[in-house]
Amino acid sequence: MKLSYEEKIEIYKEWKVNHKSATRIAKERNLTYETVNYMVHLADLHGPEILEHKWNYFSPEYKENAIKRVFIGKESVHQVSLDLGSATQGTLARWIKEYKENGYTVIERKRGRHAKEEKDNGRTSGRERGTVTTERRASPEESQAYDTDRIRKKKKYQTVLRSLPDVSLTSGAAGNRTPIFR
Repeated sequence: MKLSYEEKIEIYKEWKVNHKSATRIAKERNLTYETVNYMVHLADLHGPEILEHKWNYFSPEYKENAIKRVFIGKESVHQVSLDLGSATQGTLARWIKEYKENGYTVIERKRGRHAKEEKDNGRTSGRERGTVTTERRASPEESQAYDTDRIRKKKKYQTVLRSLPDVSLTSGAAGNRTPIFR
């Protein structure tokens, strides 16, 4: 659900002036706790005027610096989004996802309408439009940070698997296989 600027200000005032909890506001307005919590902290950090929707252009260098703060600086997506004044933390999460999908390259999408010669007979969605690739390969530090994170997750997963009981299957009377824990 998209909120108007006035609704966002009301939510902020309920939290700041009336001291309502983010959980209570979220329940009353049928929103998620994360949405309300992010919105009020964003307004607290940058002022309530940040809640007014405006279209922003972010250069590939700006996006790459934000992504590096998460990968190399080990800051949370939530904190970097708040610091940058992003309307939602989903924006930075999407940049990171696209960055990984595109081989650690920042992609700048074309905006606006298609030229007539580019149109097909079928319609295309905004995601299918042409893109402009800005070559920005991952730095060695960034690649190392990503690889270290993947190795850490893999080791954690293997530790969890080792902690599970050893299971073997034996034949039951009717040929059913029943697990036996050792």
